[in-house]
Amino acid sequence: MKKIKPTRTARQKLFCVITGDVIGSTLVPVAERKRMKKAMQQLGEMLAQAGFKVNTQEIFRGDSFQLVLSETSKALSAALLIRAWMRSVDMGESSPLDVRLGIGIGPIEFKAKSQNESDGTAYRHAAKALDQTVKQNLANIWMTTGIADLDEILNSISIALETMITRWTVAQAKSMRWSLQGMVHQDIANKLKVTQSTITRSLQSADDRAIQYLNTYSQKLISKYIVESK
Repeated sequence: MKKIKPTRTARQKLFCVITGDVIGSTLVPVAERKRMKKAMQQLGEMLAQAGFKVNTQEIFRGDSFQLVLSETSKALSAALLIRAWMRSVDMGESSPLDVRLGIGIGPIEFKAKSQNESDGTAYRHAAKALDQTVKQNLANIWMTTGIADLDEILNSISIALETMITRWTVAQAKSMRWSLQGMVHQDIANKLKVTQSTITRSLQSADDRAIQYLNTYSQKLISKYIVESK
């Protein structure tokens, strides 16, 4: 594998832009759409409560959204938490909610009050990444950093993760949501009002350890090869 050369930005703050849309939103029954919309509206608040620095959030067309985060190294962590959050919504007899996420890392050269009017490298990278989730049809999380070799590794990780994430049941997604935030099994059990053994089995079947390992590895990669100016 070709060695990635660290890329340094001079006096330029980098952001993580996450652009997403609900998969199969048109198939969601009208009676369940309020739950879908509410889950989307709470994404920014949920991430903020989990310790992420959320700059802005907007929802478009009822089934699409965009978030701007200040921490780039935690891009995949945020994406995994969003997937867990959406898949934990109980949709009754309907299929579990899920989303496609395009993640762009880079500067935002022009900031406006509305994200629709803002522009910059991070936004363009996120749009390109979201297109790739459909074009490649390999993973519903895709990342673009502007560093080709790094993108290849990060998206290989996403492809490996996809086979695990798409198997999550609602119960597993609920457990994963808290596990991704570092909560121990007993505390998750207390929060969800089940036994610790139930949580342990749920996380094992959700491939929690493998997901956490790949997530940590992605953070190290981004931190190592994208140096932000402070």
